[in-house]
Amino acid sequence: MFSPSARWQDVQIKGYAVVPSFLDAPEISGLIAAFEKAREIPRQNPNFMGHLLHKNRLKPFRNKLLAAARAASSSTQVYDRLGMGIYYATKLYLKWHLKADCLWHTDSTIHYVDPNYLNFWIPLVKPDRQRSGLQVVGFDALEARHPDLAHSLRGQGSTRVIQRDGSTIFRDTARRTTIAIADPNLLEGLAQTPALGPGDCLVMRNDVLHRTQDDETDRVAISFRVFGSTTVVSRQALMDMGSAKFNNMARVRPPFARRFAAFQIAGCDQMSNVLYDALYEEMTKREYNLQLARGATELDDTDFEQLIYELAQEYRDGAFRGG
Repeated sequence: MFSPSARWQDVQIKGYAVVPSFLDAPEISGLIAAFEKAREIPRQNPNFMGHLLHKNRLKPFRNKLLAAARAASSSTQVYDRLGMGIYYATKLYLKWHLKADCLWHTDSTIHYVDPNYLNFWIPLVKPDRQRSGLQVVGFDALEARHPDLAHSLRGQGSTRVIQRDGSTIFRDTARRTTIAIADPNLLEGLAQTPALGPGDCLVMRNDVLHRTQDDETDRVAISFRVFGSTTVVSRQALMDMGSAKFNNMARVRPPFARRFAAFQIAGCDQMSNVLYDALYEEMTKREYNLQLARGATELDDTDFEQLIYELAQEYRDGAFRGG
């Protein structure tokens, strides 16, 4: 199914690899049709402009994506859980978001929840192979130029990069660290821009710095995220934050309230992301059903705490352990 293993080794060496013709024409057409339906649904997360692919539509791609993820895994990090699909389209970006997306960064909101995953970024509509793609900075190039910086960024996420006062500044919004390098064009000198057409795949680890190349064409892409079932999720890591992370969470308070509640339900400070997601999804389902029953858009604090208590009781009685 896939080309020689050296391509997948690039995911460990560079942090990314290019896989031509990853999706075929019928798969591309189906995803474009799903995108046209998804864009009619109001976005649930104001932190990004992407629209989610419905979970039921992930199933046809599961075997292909997991086979690729296994090939890209290492002895210390195995990617084996297909989590989500997110659409990104240049024509849907608001001006403020496009400006942010065209700055060097690693993704934030998903990293807060799960710190290790692969991003399978695949254009579906792309009029020009040379435009409106993604620019990336490989760890091999970064290590050759600034090994200490590469060491600090490897395995991390939620990084924002700004150029100011003759320096390139790296801000980690989760760990609240800042690194400044006295070179305003550091990343431009190291960047690569893979030429991609519809169906081609840029697979990259979540710690790879990237940015949108431009918004000059109407490009639509799907981003599949594959996680690792052995990854441990920590309450402390979720709670540790600076102002940027706090603002991201505040904009989507209910989902993050459920994320924090998962630790309360399980009565522990860390757990596998499989159990974490199972508790979160059960909490989401129960809360939604209560909202429907009561005609409310959000539960009050008393009802929310009662729901946590009931789920904690069920967990102690053995429920959700399969997660």
